[in-house]
Amino acid sequence: MAKSYAQLKTDINNKIRNKTVAGSILKGEVSDVNTDIVDKIQEVAVPPGGIVGQVLKKTSNSDYALAWQDESGGGGGGSVTWDTLPGKPVIGTAASQPASAFATSSQGAKADLAIQPGANISRLNNDLNLASQTYVNNKVAQIEAIAATGMQAVYPGYEPDDIPGPYALTPSIPGDYSLIDSTFIITQADWENNFIVFFFDGVDWSIHRKPINGFDTGKNLYNFLEAEDNTTYDGNGVAFPNVNTYSSAIIIAKPSTNYVASVDDPAVGFVFVTLVLFYDASMGVISFVENPSGNTFTTPVSCEYIRVVCGKTVSGAINITQIEEGSVATEYTKFGFVNPNQRLDVENVNRIEQKIDDTVGFVRSKNLLLLEELEPHKVLNGSGQPVTSPDSRTLTGFLPCKPNTNYKASAGFGAWSFILQRAFYNKNKEFIFLGGVPADNTWLSPAGSTVAYQRLVFVVDPIDCETIQIEEGTVATTYTPGTGINKPDLRIFANQILGLDTVLTPTITTVTAVQNANNWNSIRDICNGLVDASEYKKYIVYVPNGTWNETDWQGWGDHIRIIGQSREYTIINCDGTDTNPTHILPSDYSMPGEAGKQIAAASSNQVRHLLFVKKNTWIENLTLKTKSGKYVAHIDNSLHNNVYLFNCKLISDLCNNTVGIGVWEGQSITFRNCIIRELNAGVLGFPIYFHNTNNRPAGSKTMFDGCLIDGITGIVYTQELGSDRDDQLIFNNCTTTDPAKRQVFLGVATDTDGKTFWTNPATGIKASDPQSLPYNINLIFTNTPVSEVGLQNWGFAPGLVHRPDWASHSILIVS
Repeated sequence: MAKSYAQLKTDINNKIRNKTVAGSILKGEVSDVNTDIVDKIQEVAVPPGGIVGQVLKKTSNSDYALAWQDESGGGGGGSVTWDTLPGKPVIGTAASQPASAFATSSQGAKADLAIQPGANISRLNNDLNLASQTYVNNKVAQIEAIAATGMQAVYPGYEPDDIPGPYALTPSIPGDYSLIDSTFIITQADWENNFIVFFFDGVDWSIHRKPINGFDTGKNLYNFLEAEDNTTYDGNGVAFPNVNTYSSAIIIAKPSTNYVASVDDPAVGFVFVTLVLFYDASMGVISFVENPSGNTFTTPVSCEYIRVVCGKTVSGAINITQIEEGSVATEYTKFGFVNPNQRLDVENVNRIEQKIDDTVGFVRSKNLLLLEELEPHKVLNGSGQPVTSPDSRTLTGFLPCKPNTNYKASAGFGAWSFILQRAFYNKNKEFIFLGGVPADNTWLSPAGSTVAYQRLVFVVDPIDCETIQIEEGTVATTYTPGTGINKPDLRIFANQILGLDTVLTPTITTVTAVQNANNWNSIRDICNGLVDASEYKKYIVYVPNGTWNETDWQGWGDHIRIIGQSREYTIINCDGTDTNPTHILPSDYSMPGEAGKQIAAASSNQVRHLLFVKKNTWIENLTLKTKSGKYVAHIDNSLHNNVYLFNCKLISDLCNNTVGIGVWEGQSITFRNCIIRELNAGVLGFPIYFHNTNNRPAGSKTMFDGCLIDGITGIVYTQELGSDRDDQLIFNNCTTTDPAKRQVFLGVATDTDGKTFWTNPATGIKASDPQSLPYNINLIFTNTPVSEVGLQNWGFAPGLVHRPDWASHSILIVS
């Protein structure tokens, strides 16, 4: 700043003193001194100019470099730039500078607090007592992403700070912090209504929203929409394909907690957990468990997430699986967010139903039966719960019921008693009482105010229930369809809707088959092309007389029927010795490894067949032949429910058997008015081979009705696998051409490990001794002669004999 008057005076005196000799000024030097004095004054004096409010500021580092400038900042001593700051540390080496120095201008933190590379990461790890270096790497990635883009980075398992704004997805792989996919914005409303967690799986990101405040996911933690079909995992959490399994997505779990897995309907199938992966908070695999007993497992103490892999034990299990807390499976509920305070439980729903009943202006239809609620092949157990039945049985829904009230059932097909069971329930649909067959289809409901509902079991199929009426009283009235609860003045009847009868009446279209140029799979291709077949658009594929070369008919469902012109002259032929080069096994062949091969070049007879049924099947009026194959008709798959062959001739030549059947739960298979013939001995000379499937939740029914069965040795041989349920094999009004060939053989199938297929449910161990196996195949012969019942030792060591009571227990012969 400018010098004071006293300072200037001293400087001038010193200047003069330096110019004198013995205290006097030399005469020639006076002007020089004057000039020096003027220069000195100009040099150090306040610069001219300036206006009110301006201040003197340094213009360079030289002495007395001053100028008038506008004042900026908060007053005081002015400001300097980073470049002019004395004693500053070199950027990037702040950790080696004094604690009072700053690391960088962008970090704005002192050197002793700044996050630096290398050793300081470990120090931070220790200071924060973090569980893993991965977590620290993720935090570093977040800081670097904010510095680079101004966006907060998120990574697997990371729960973002409660701050709205832009976000970017960042992988959790250490050292790789590049952004993935697009950025996104989280608004204030998002934070107020949702809590968001991000998961990383392989190379794909998924965003999982936790419930809105006050909501939870309900008891079922398994979201089938996020499940991975045909997928399994190893113990390291690495996915790989497996057509026999499906996997859940990552599920938020609690540490040290029991969980259990199940499926919707235990009577239909059961879930089998093959693997459970346990993850920590950073989504790292802690441990895993395989094949947990009872599908129940306990999470480790540090577990935050789980993934569950299940085997496909029943068709569609991926859509009806339930994973819940606890050790005992409870009634199935779908995955979804609910508010516990507003959840509609059974009692609330029933209360609403009853309230509607009592609402003024609303009435329930006279006929209490609702056809859309009928369940086929179901009966009631002693606790009033539905169980599967192989017979023609139909269970109603919950029908309203008043205490101590008469009810009457009537039907268009006659007055005979068609009600097998009656069960009664309270307002919460909890079981009260089970009744039997009512006299004259009339019954009185139990007394007591707790009765609110009833369920009935009919001894007919659902298709025959369309004329049944259930009503109050003891006298049947004119039939009217059940319509549930409605308001009379708002009801719309079918005859009031123009064209409704046309829309709801099924159409039946007949397609006449035409052979293609190669005479190969012409009928198969035609049926595969009828993709619009449905309940309201049905097809008949009419096959004219002639020989049609075909293979691998897998069935086409309930809405496509194949009917031949005549049984004797409409011949469907599958010849394993056929060398025609155009006769190639199709790309969707039931045994994929054989697809694309010329039929005669298939790997063995065991992979050739005419029928390999996977869907419901209806065939009439054909001759079906197979040569050098396994069977003419191979019926052993869980994917179908009903198979029906009528007035057909099945002939095998150089095959194992003519018909090979393996039944699964709830299936119905019928051969009616058929000829089943074996031209060569095959396996033991029996045209029919039959086995069941081990450890099943329900039985099955197979019937040969009015059939001629001609084998080399006998009629049928069976192999028991131990289904634990009755599997009926019925021969009604059947015969053989040769009376000497009417033998029936029983046996037990051997698994590849030398044991039986059956697992003892009491011990969980496969049985080795065939004598310990329950024999569940029930053979019933009605008006069908049998010459001999034999017991075969299928594959077991000598000396292992079957229980002698099997024949008497399993065979009923009715003349």
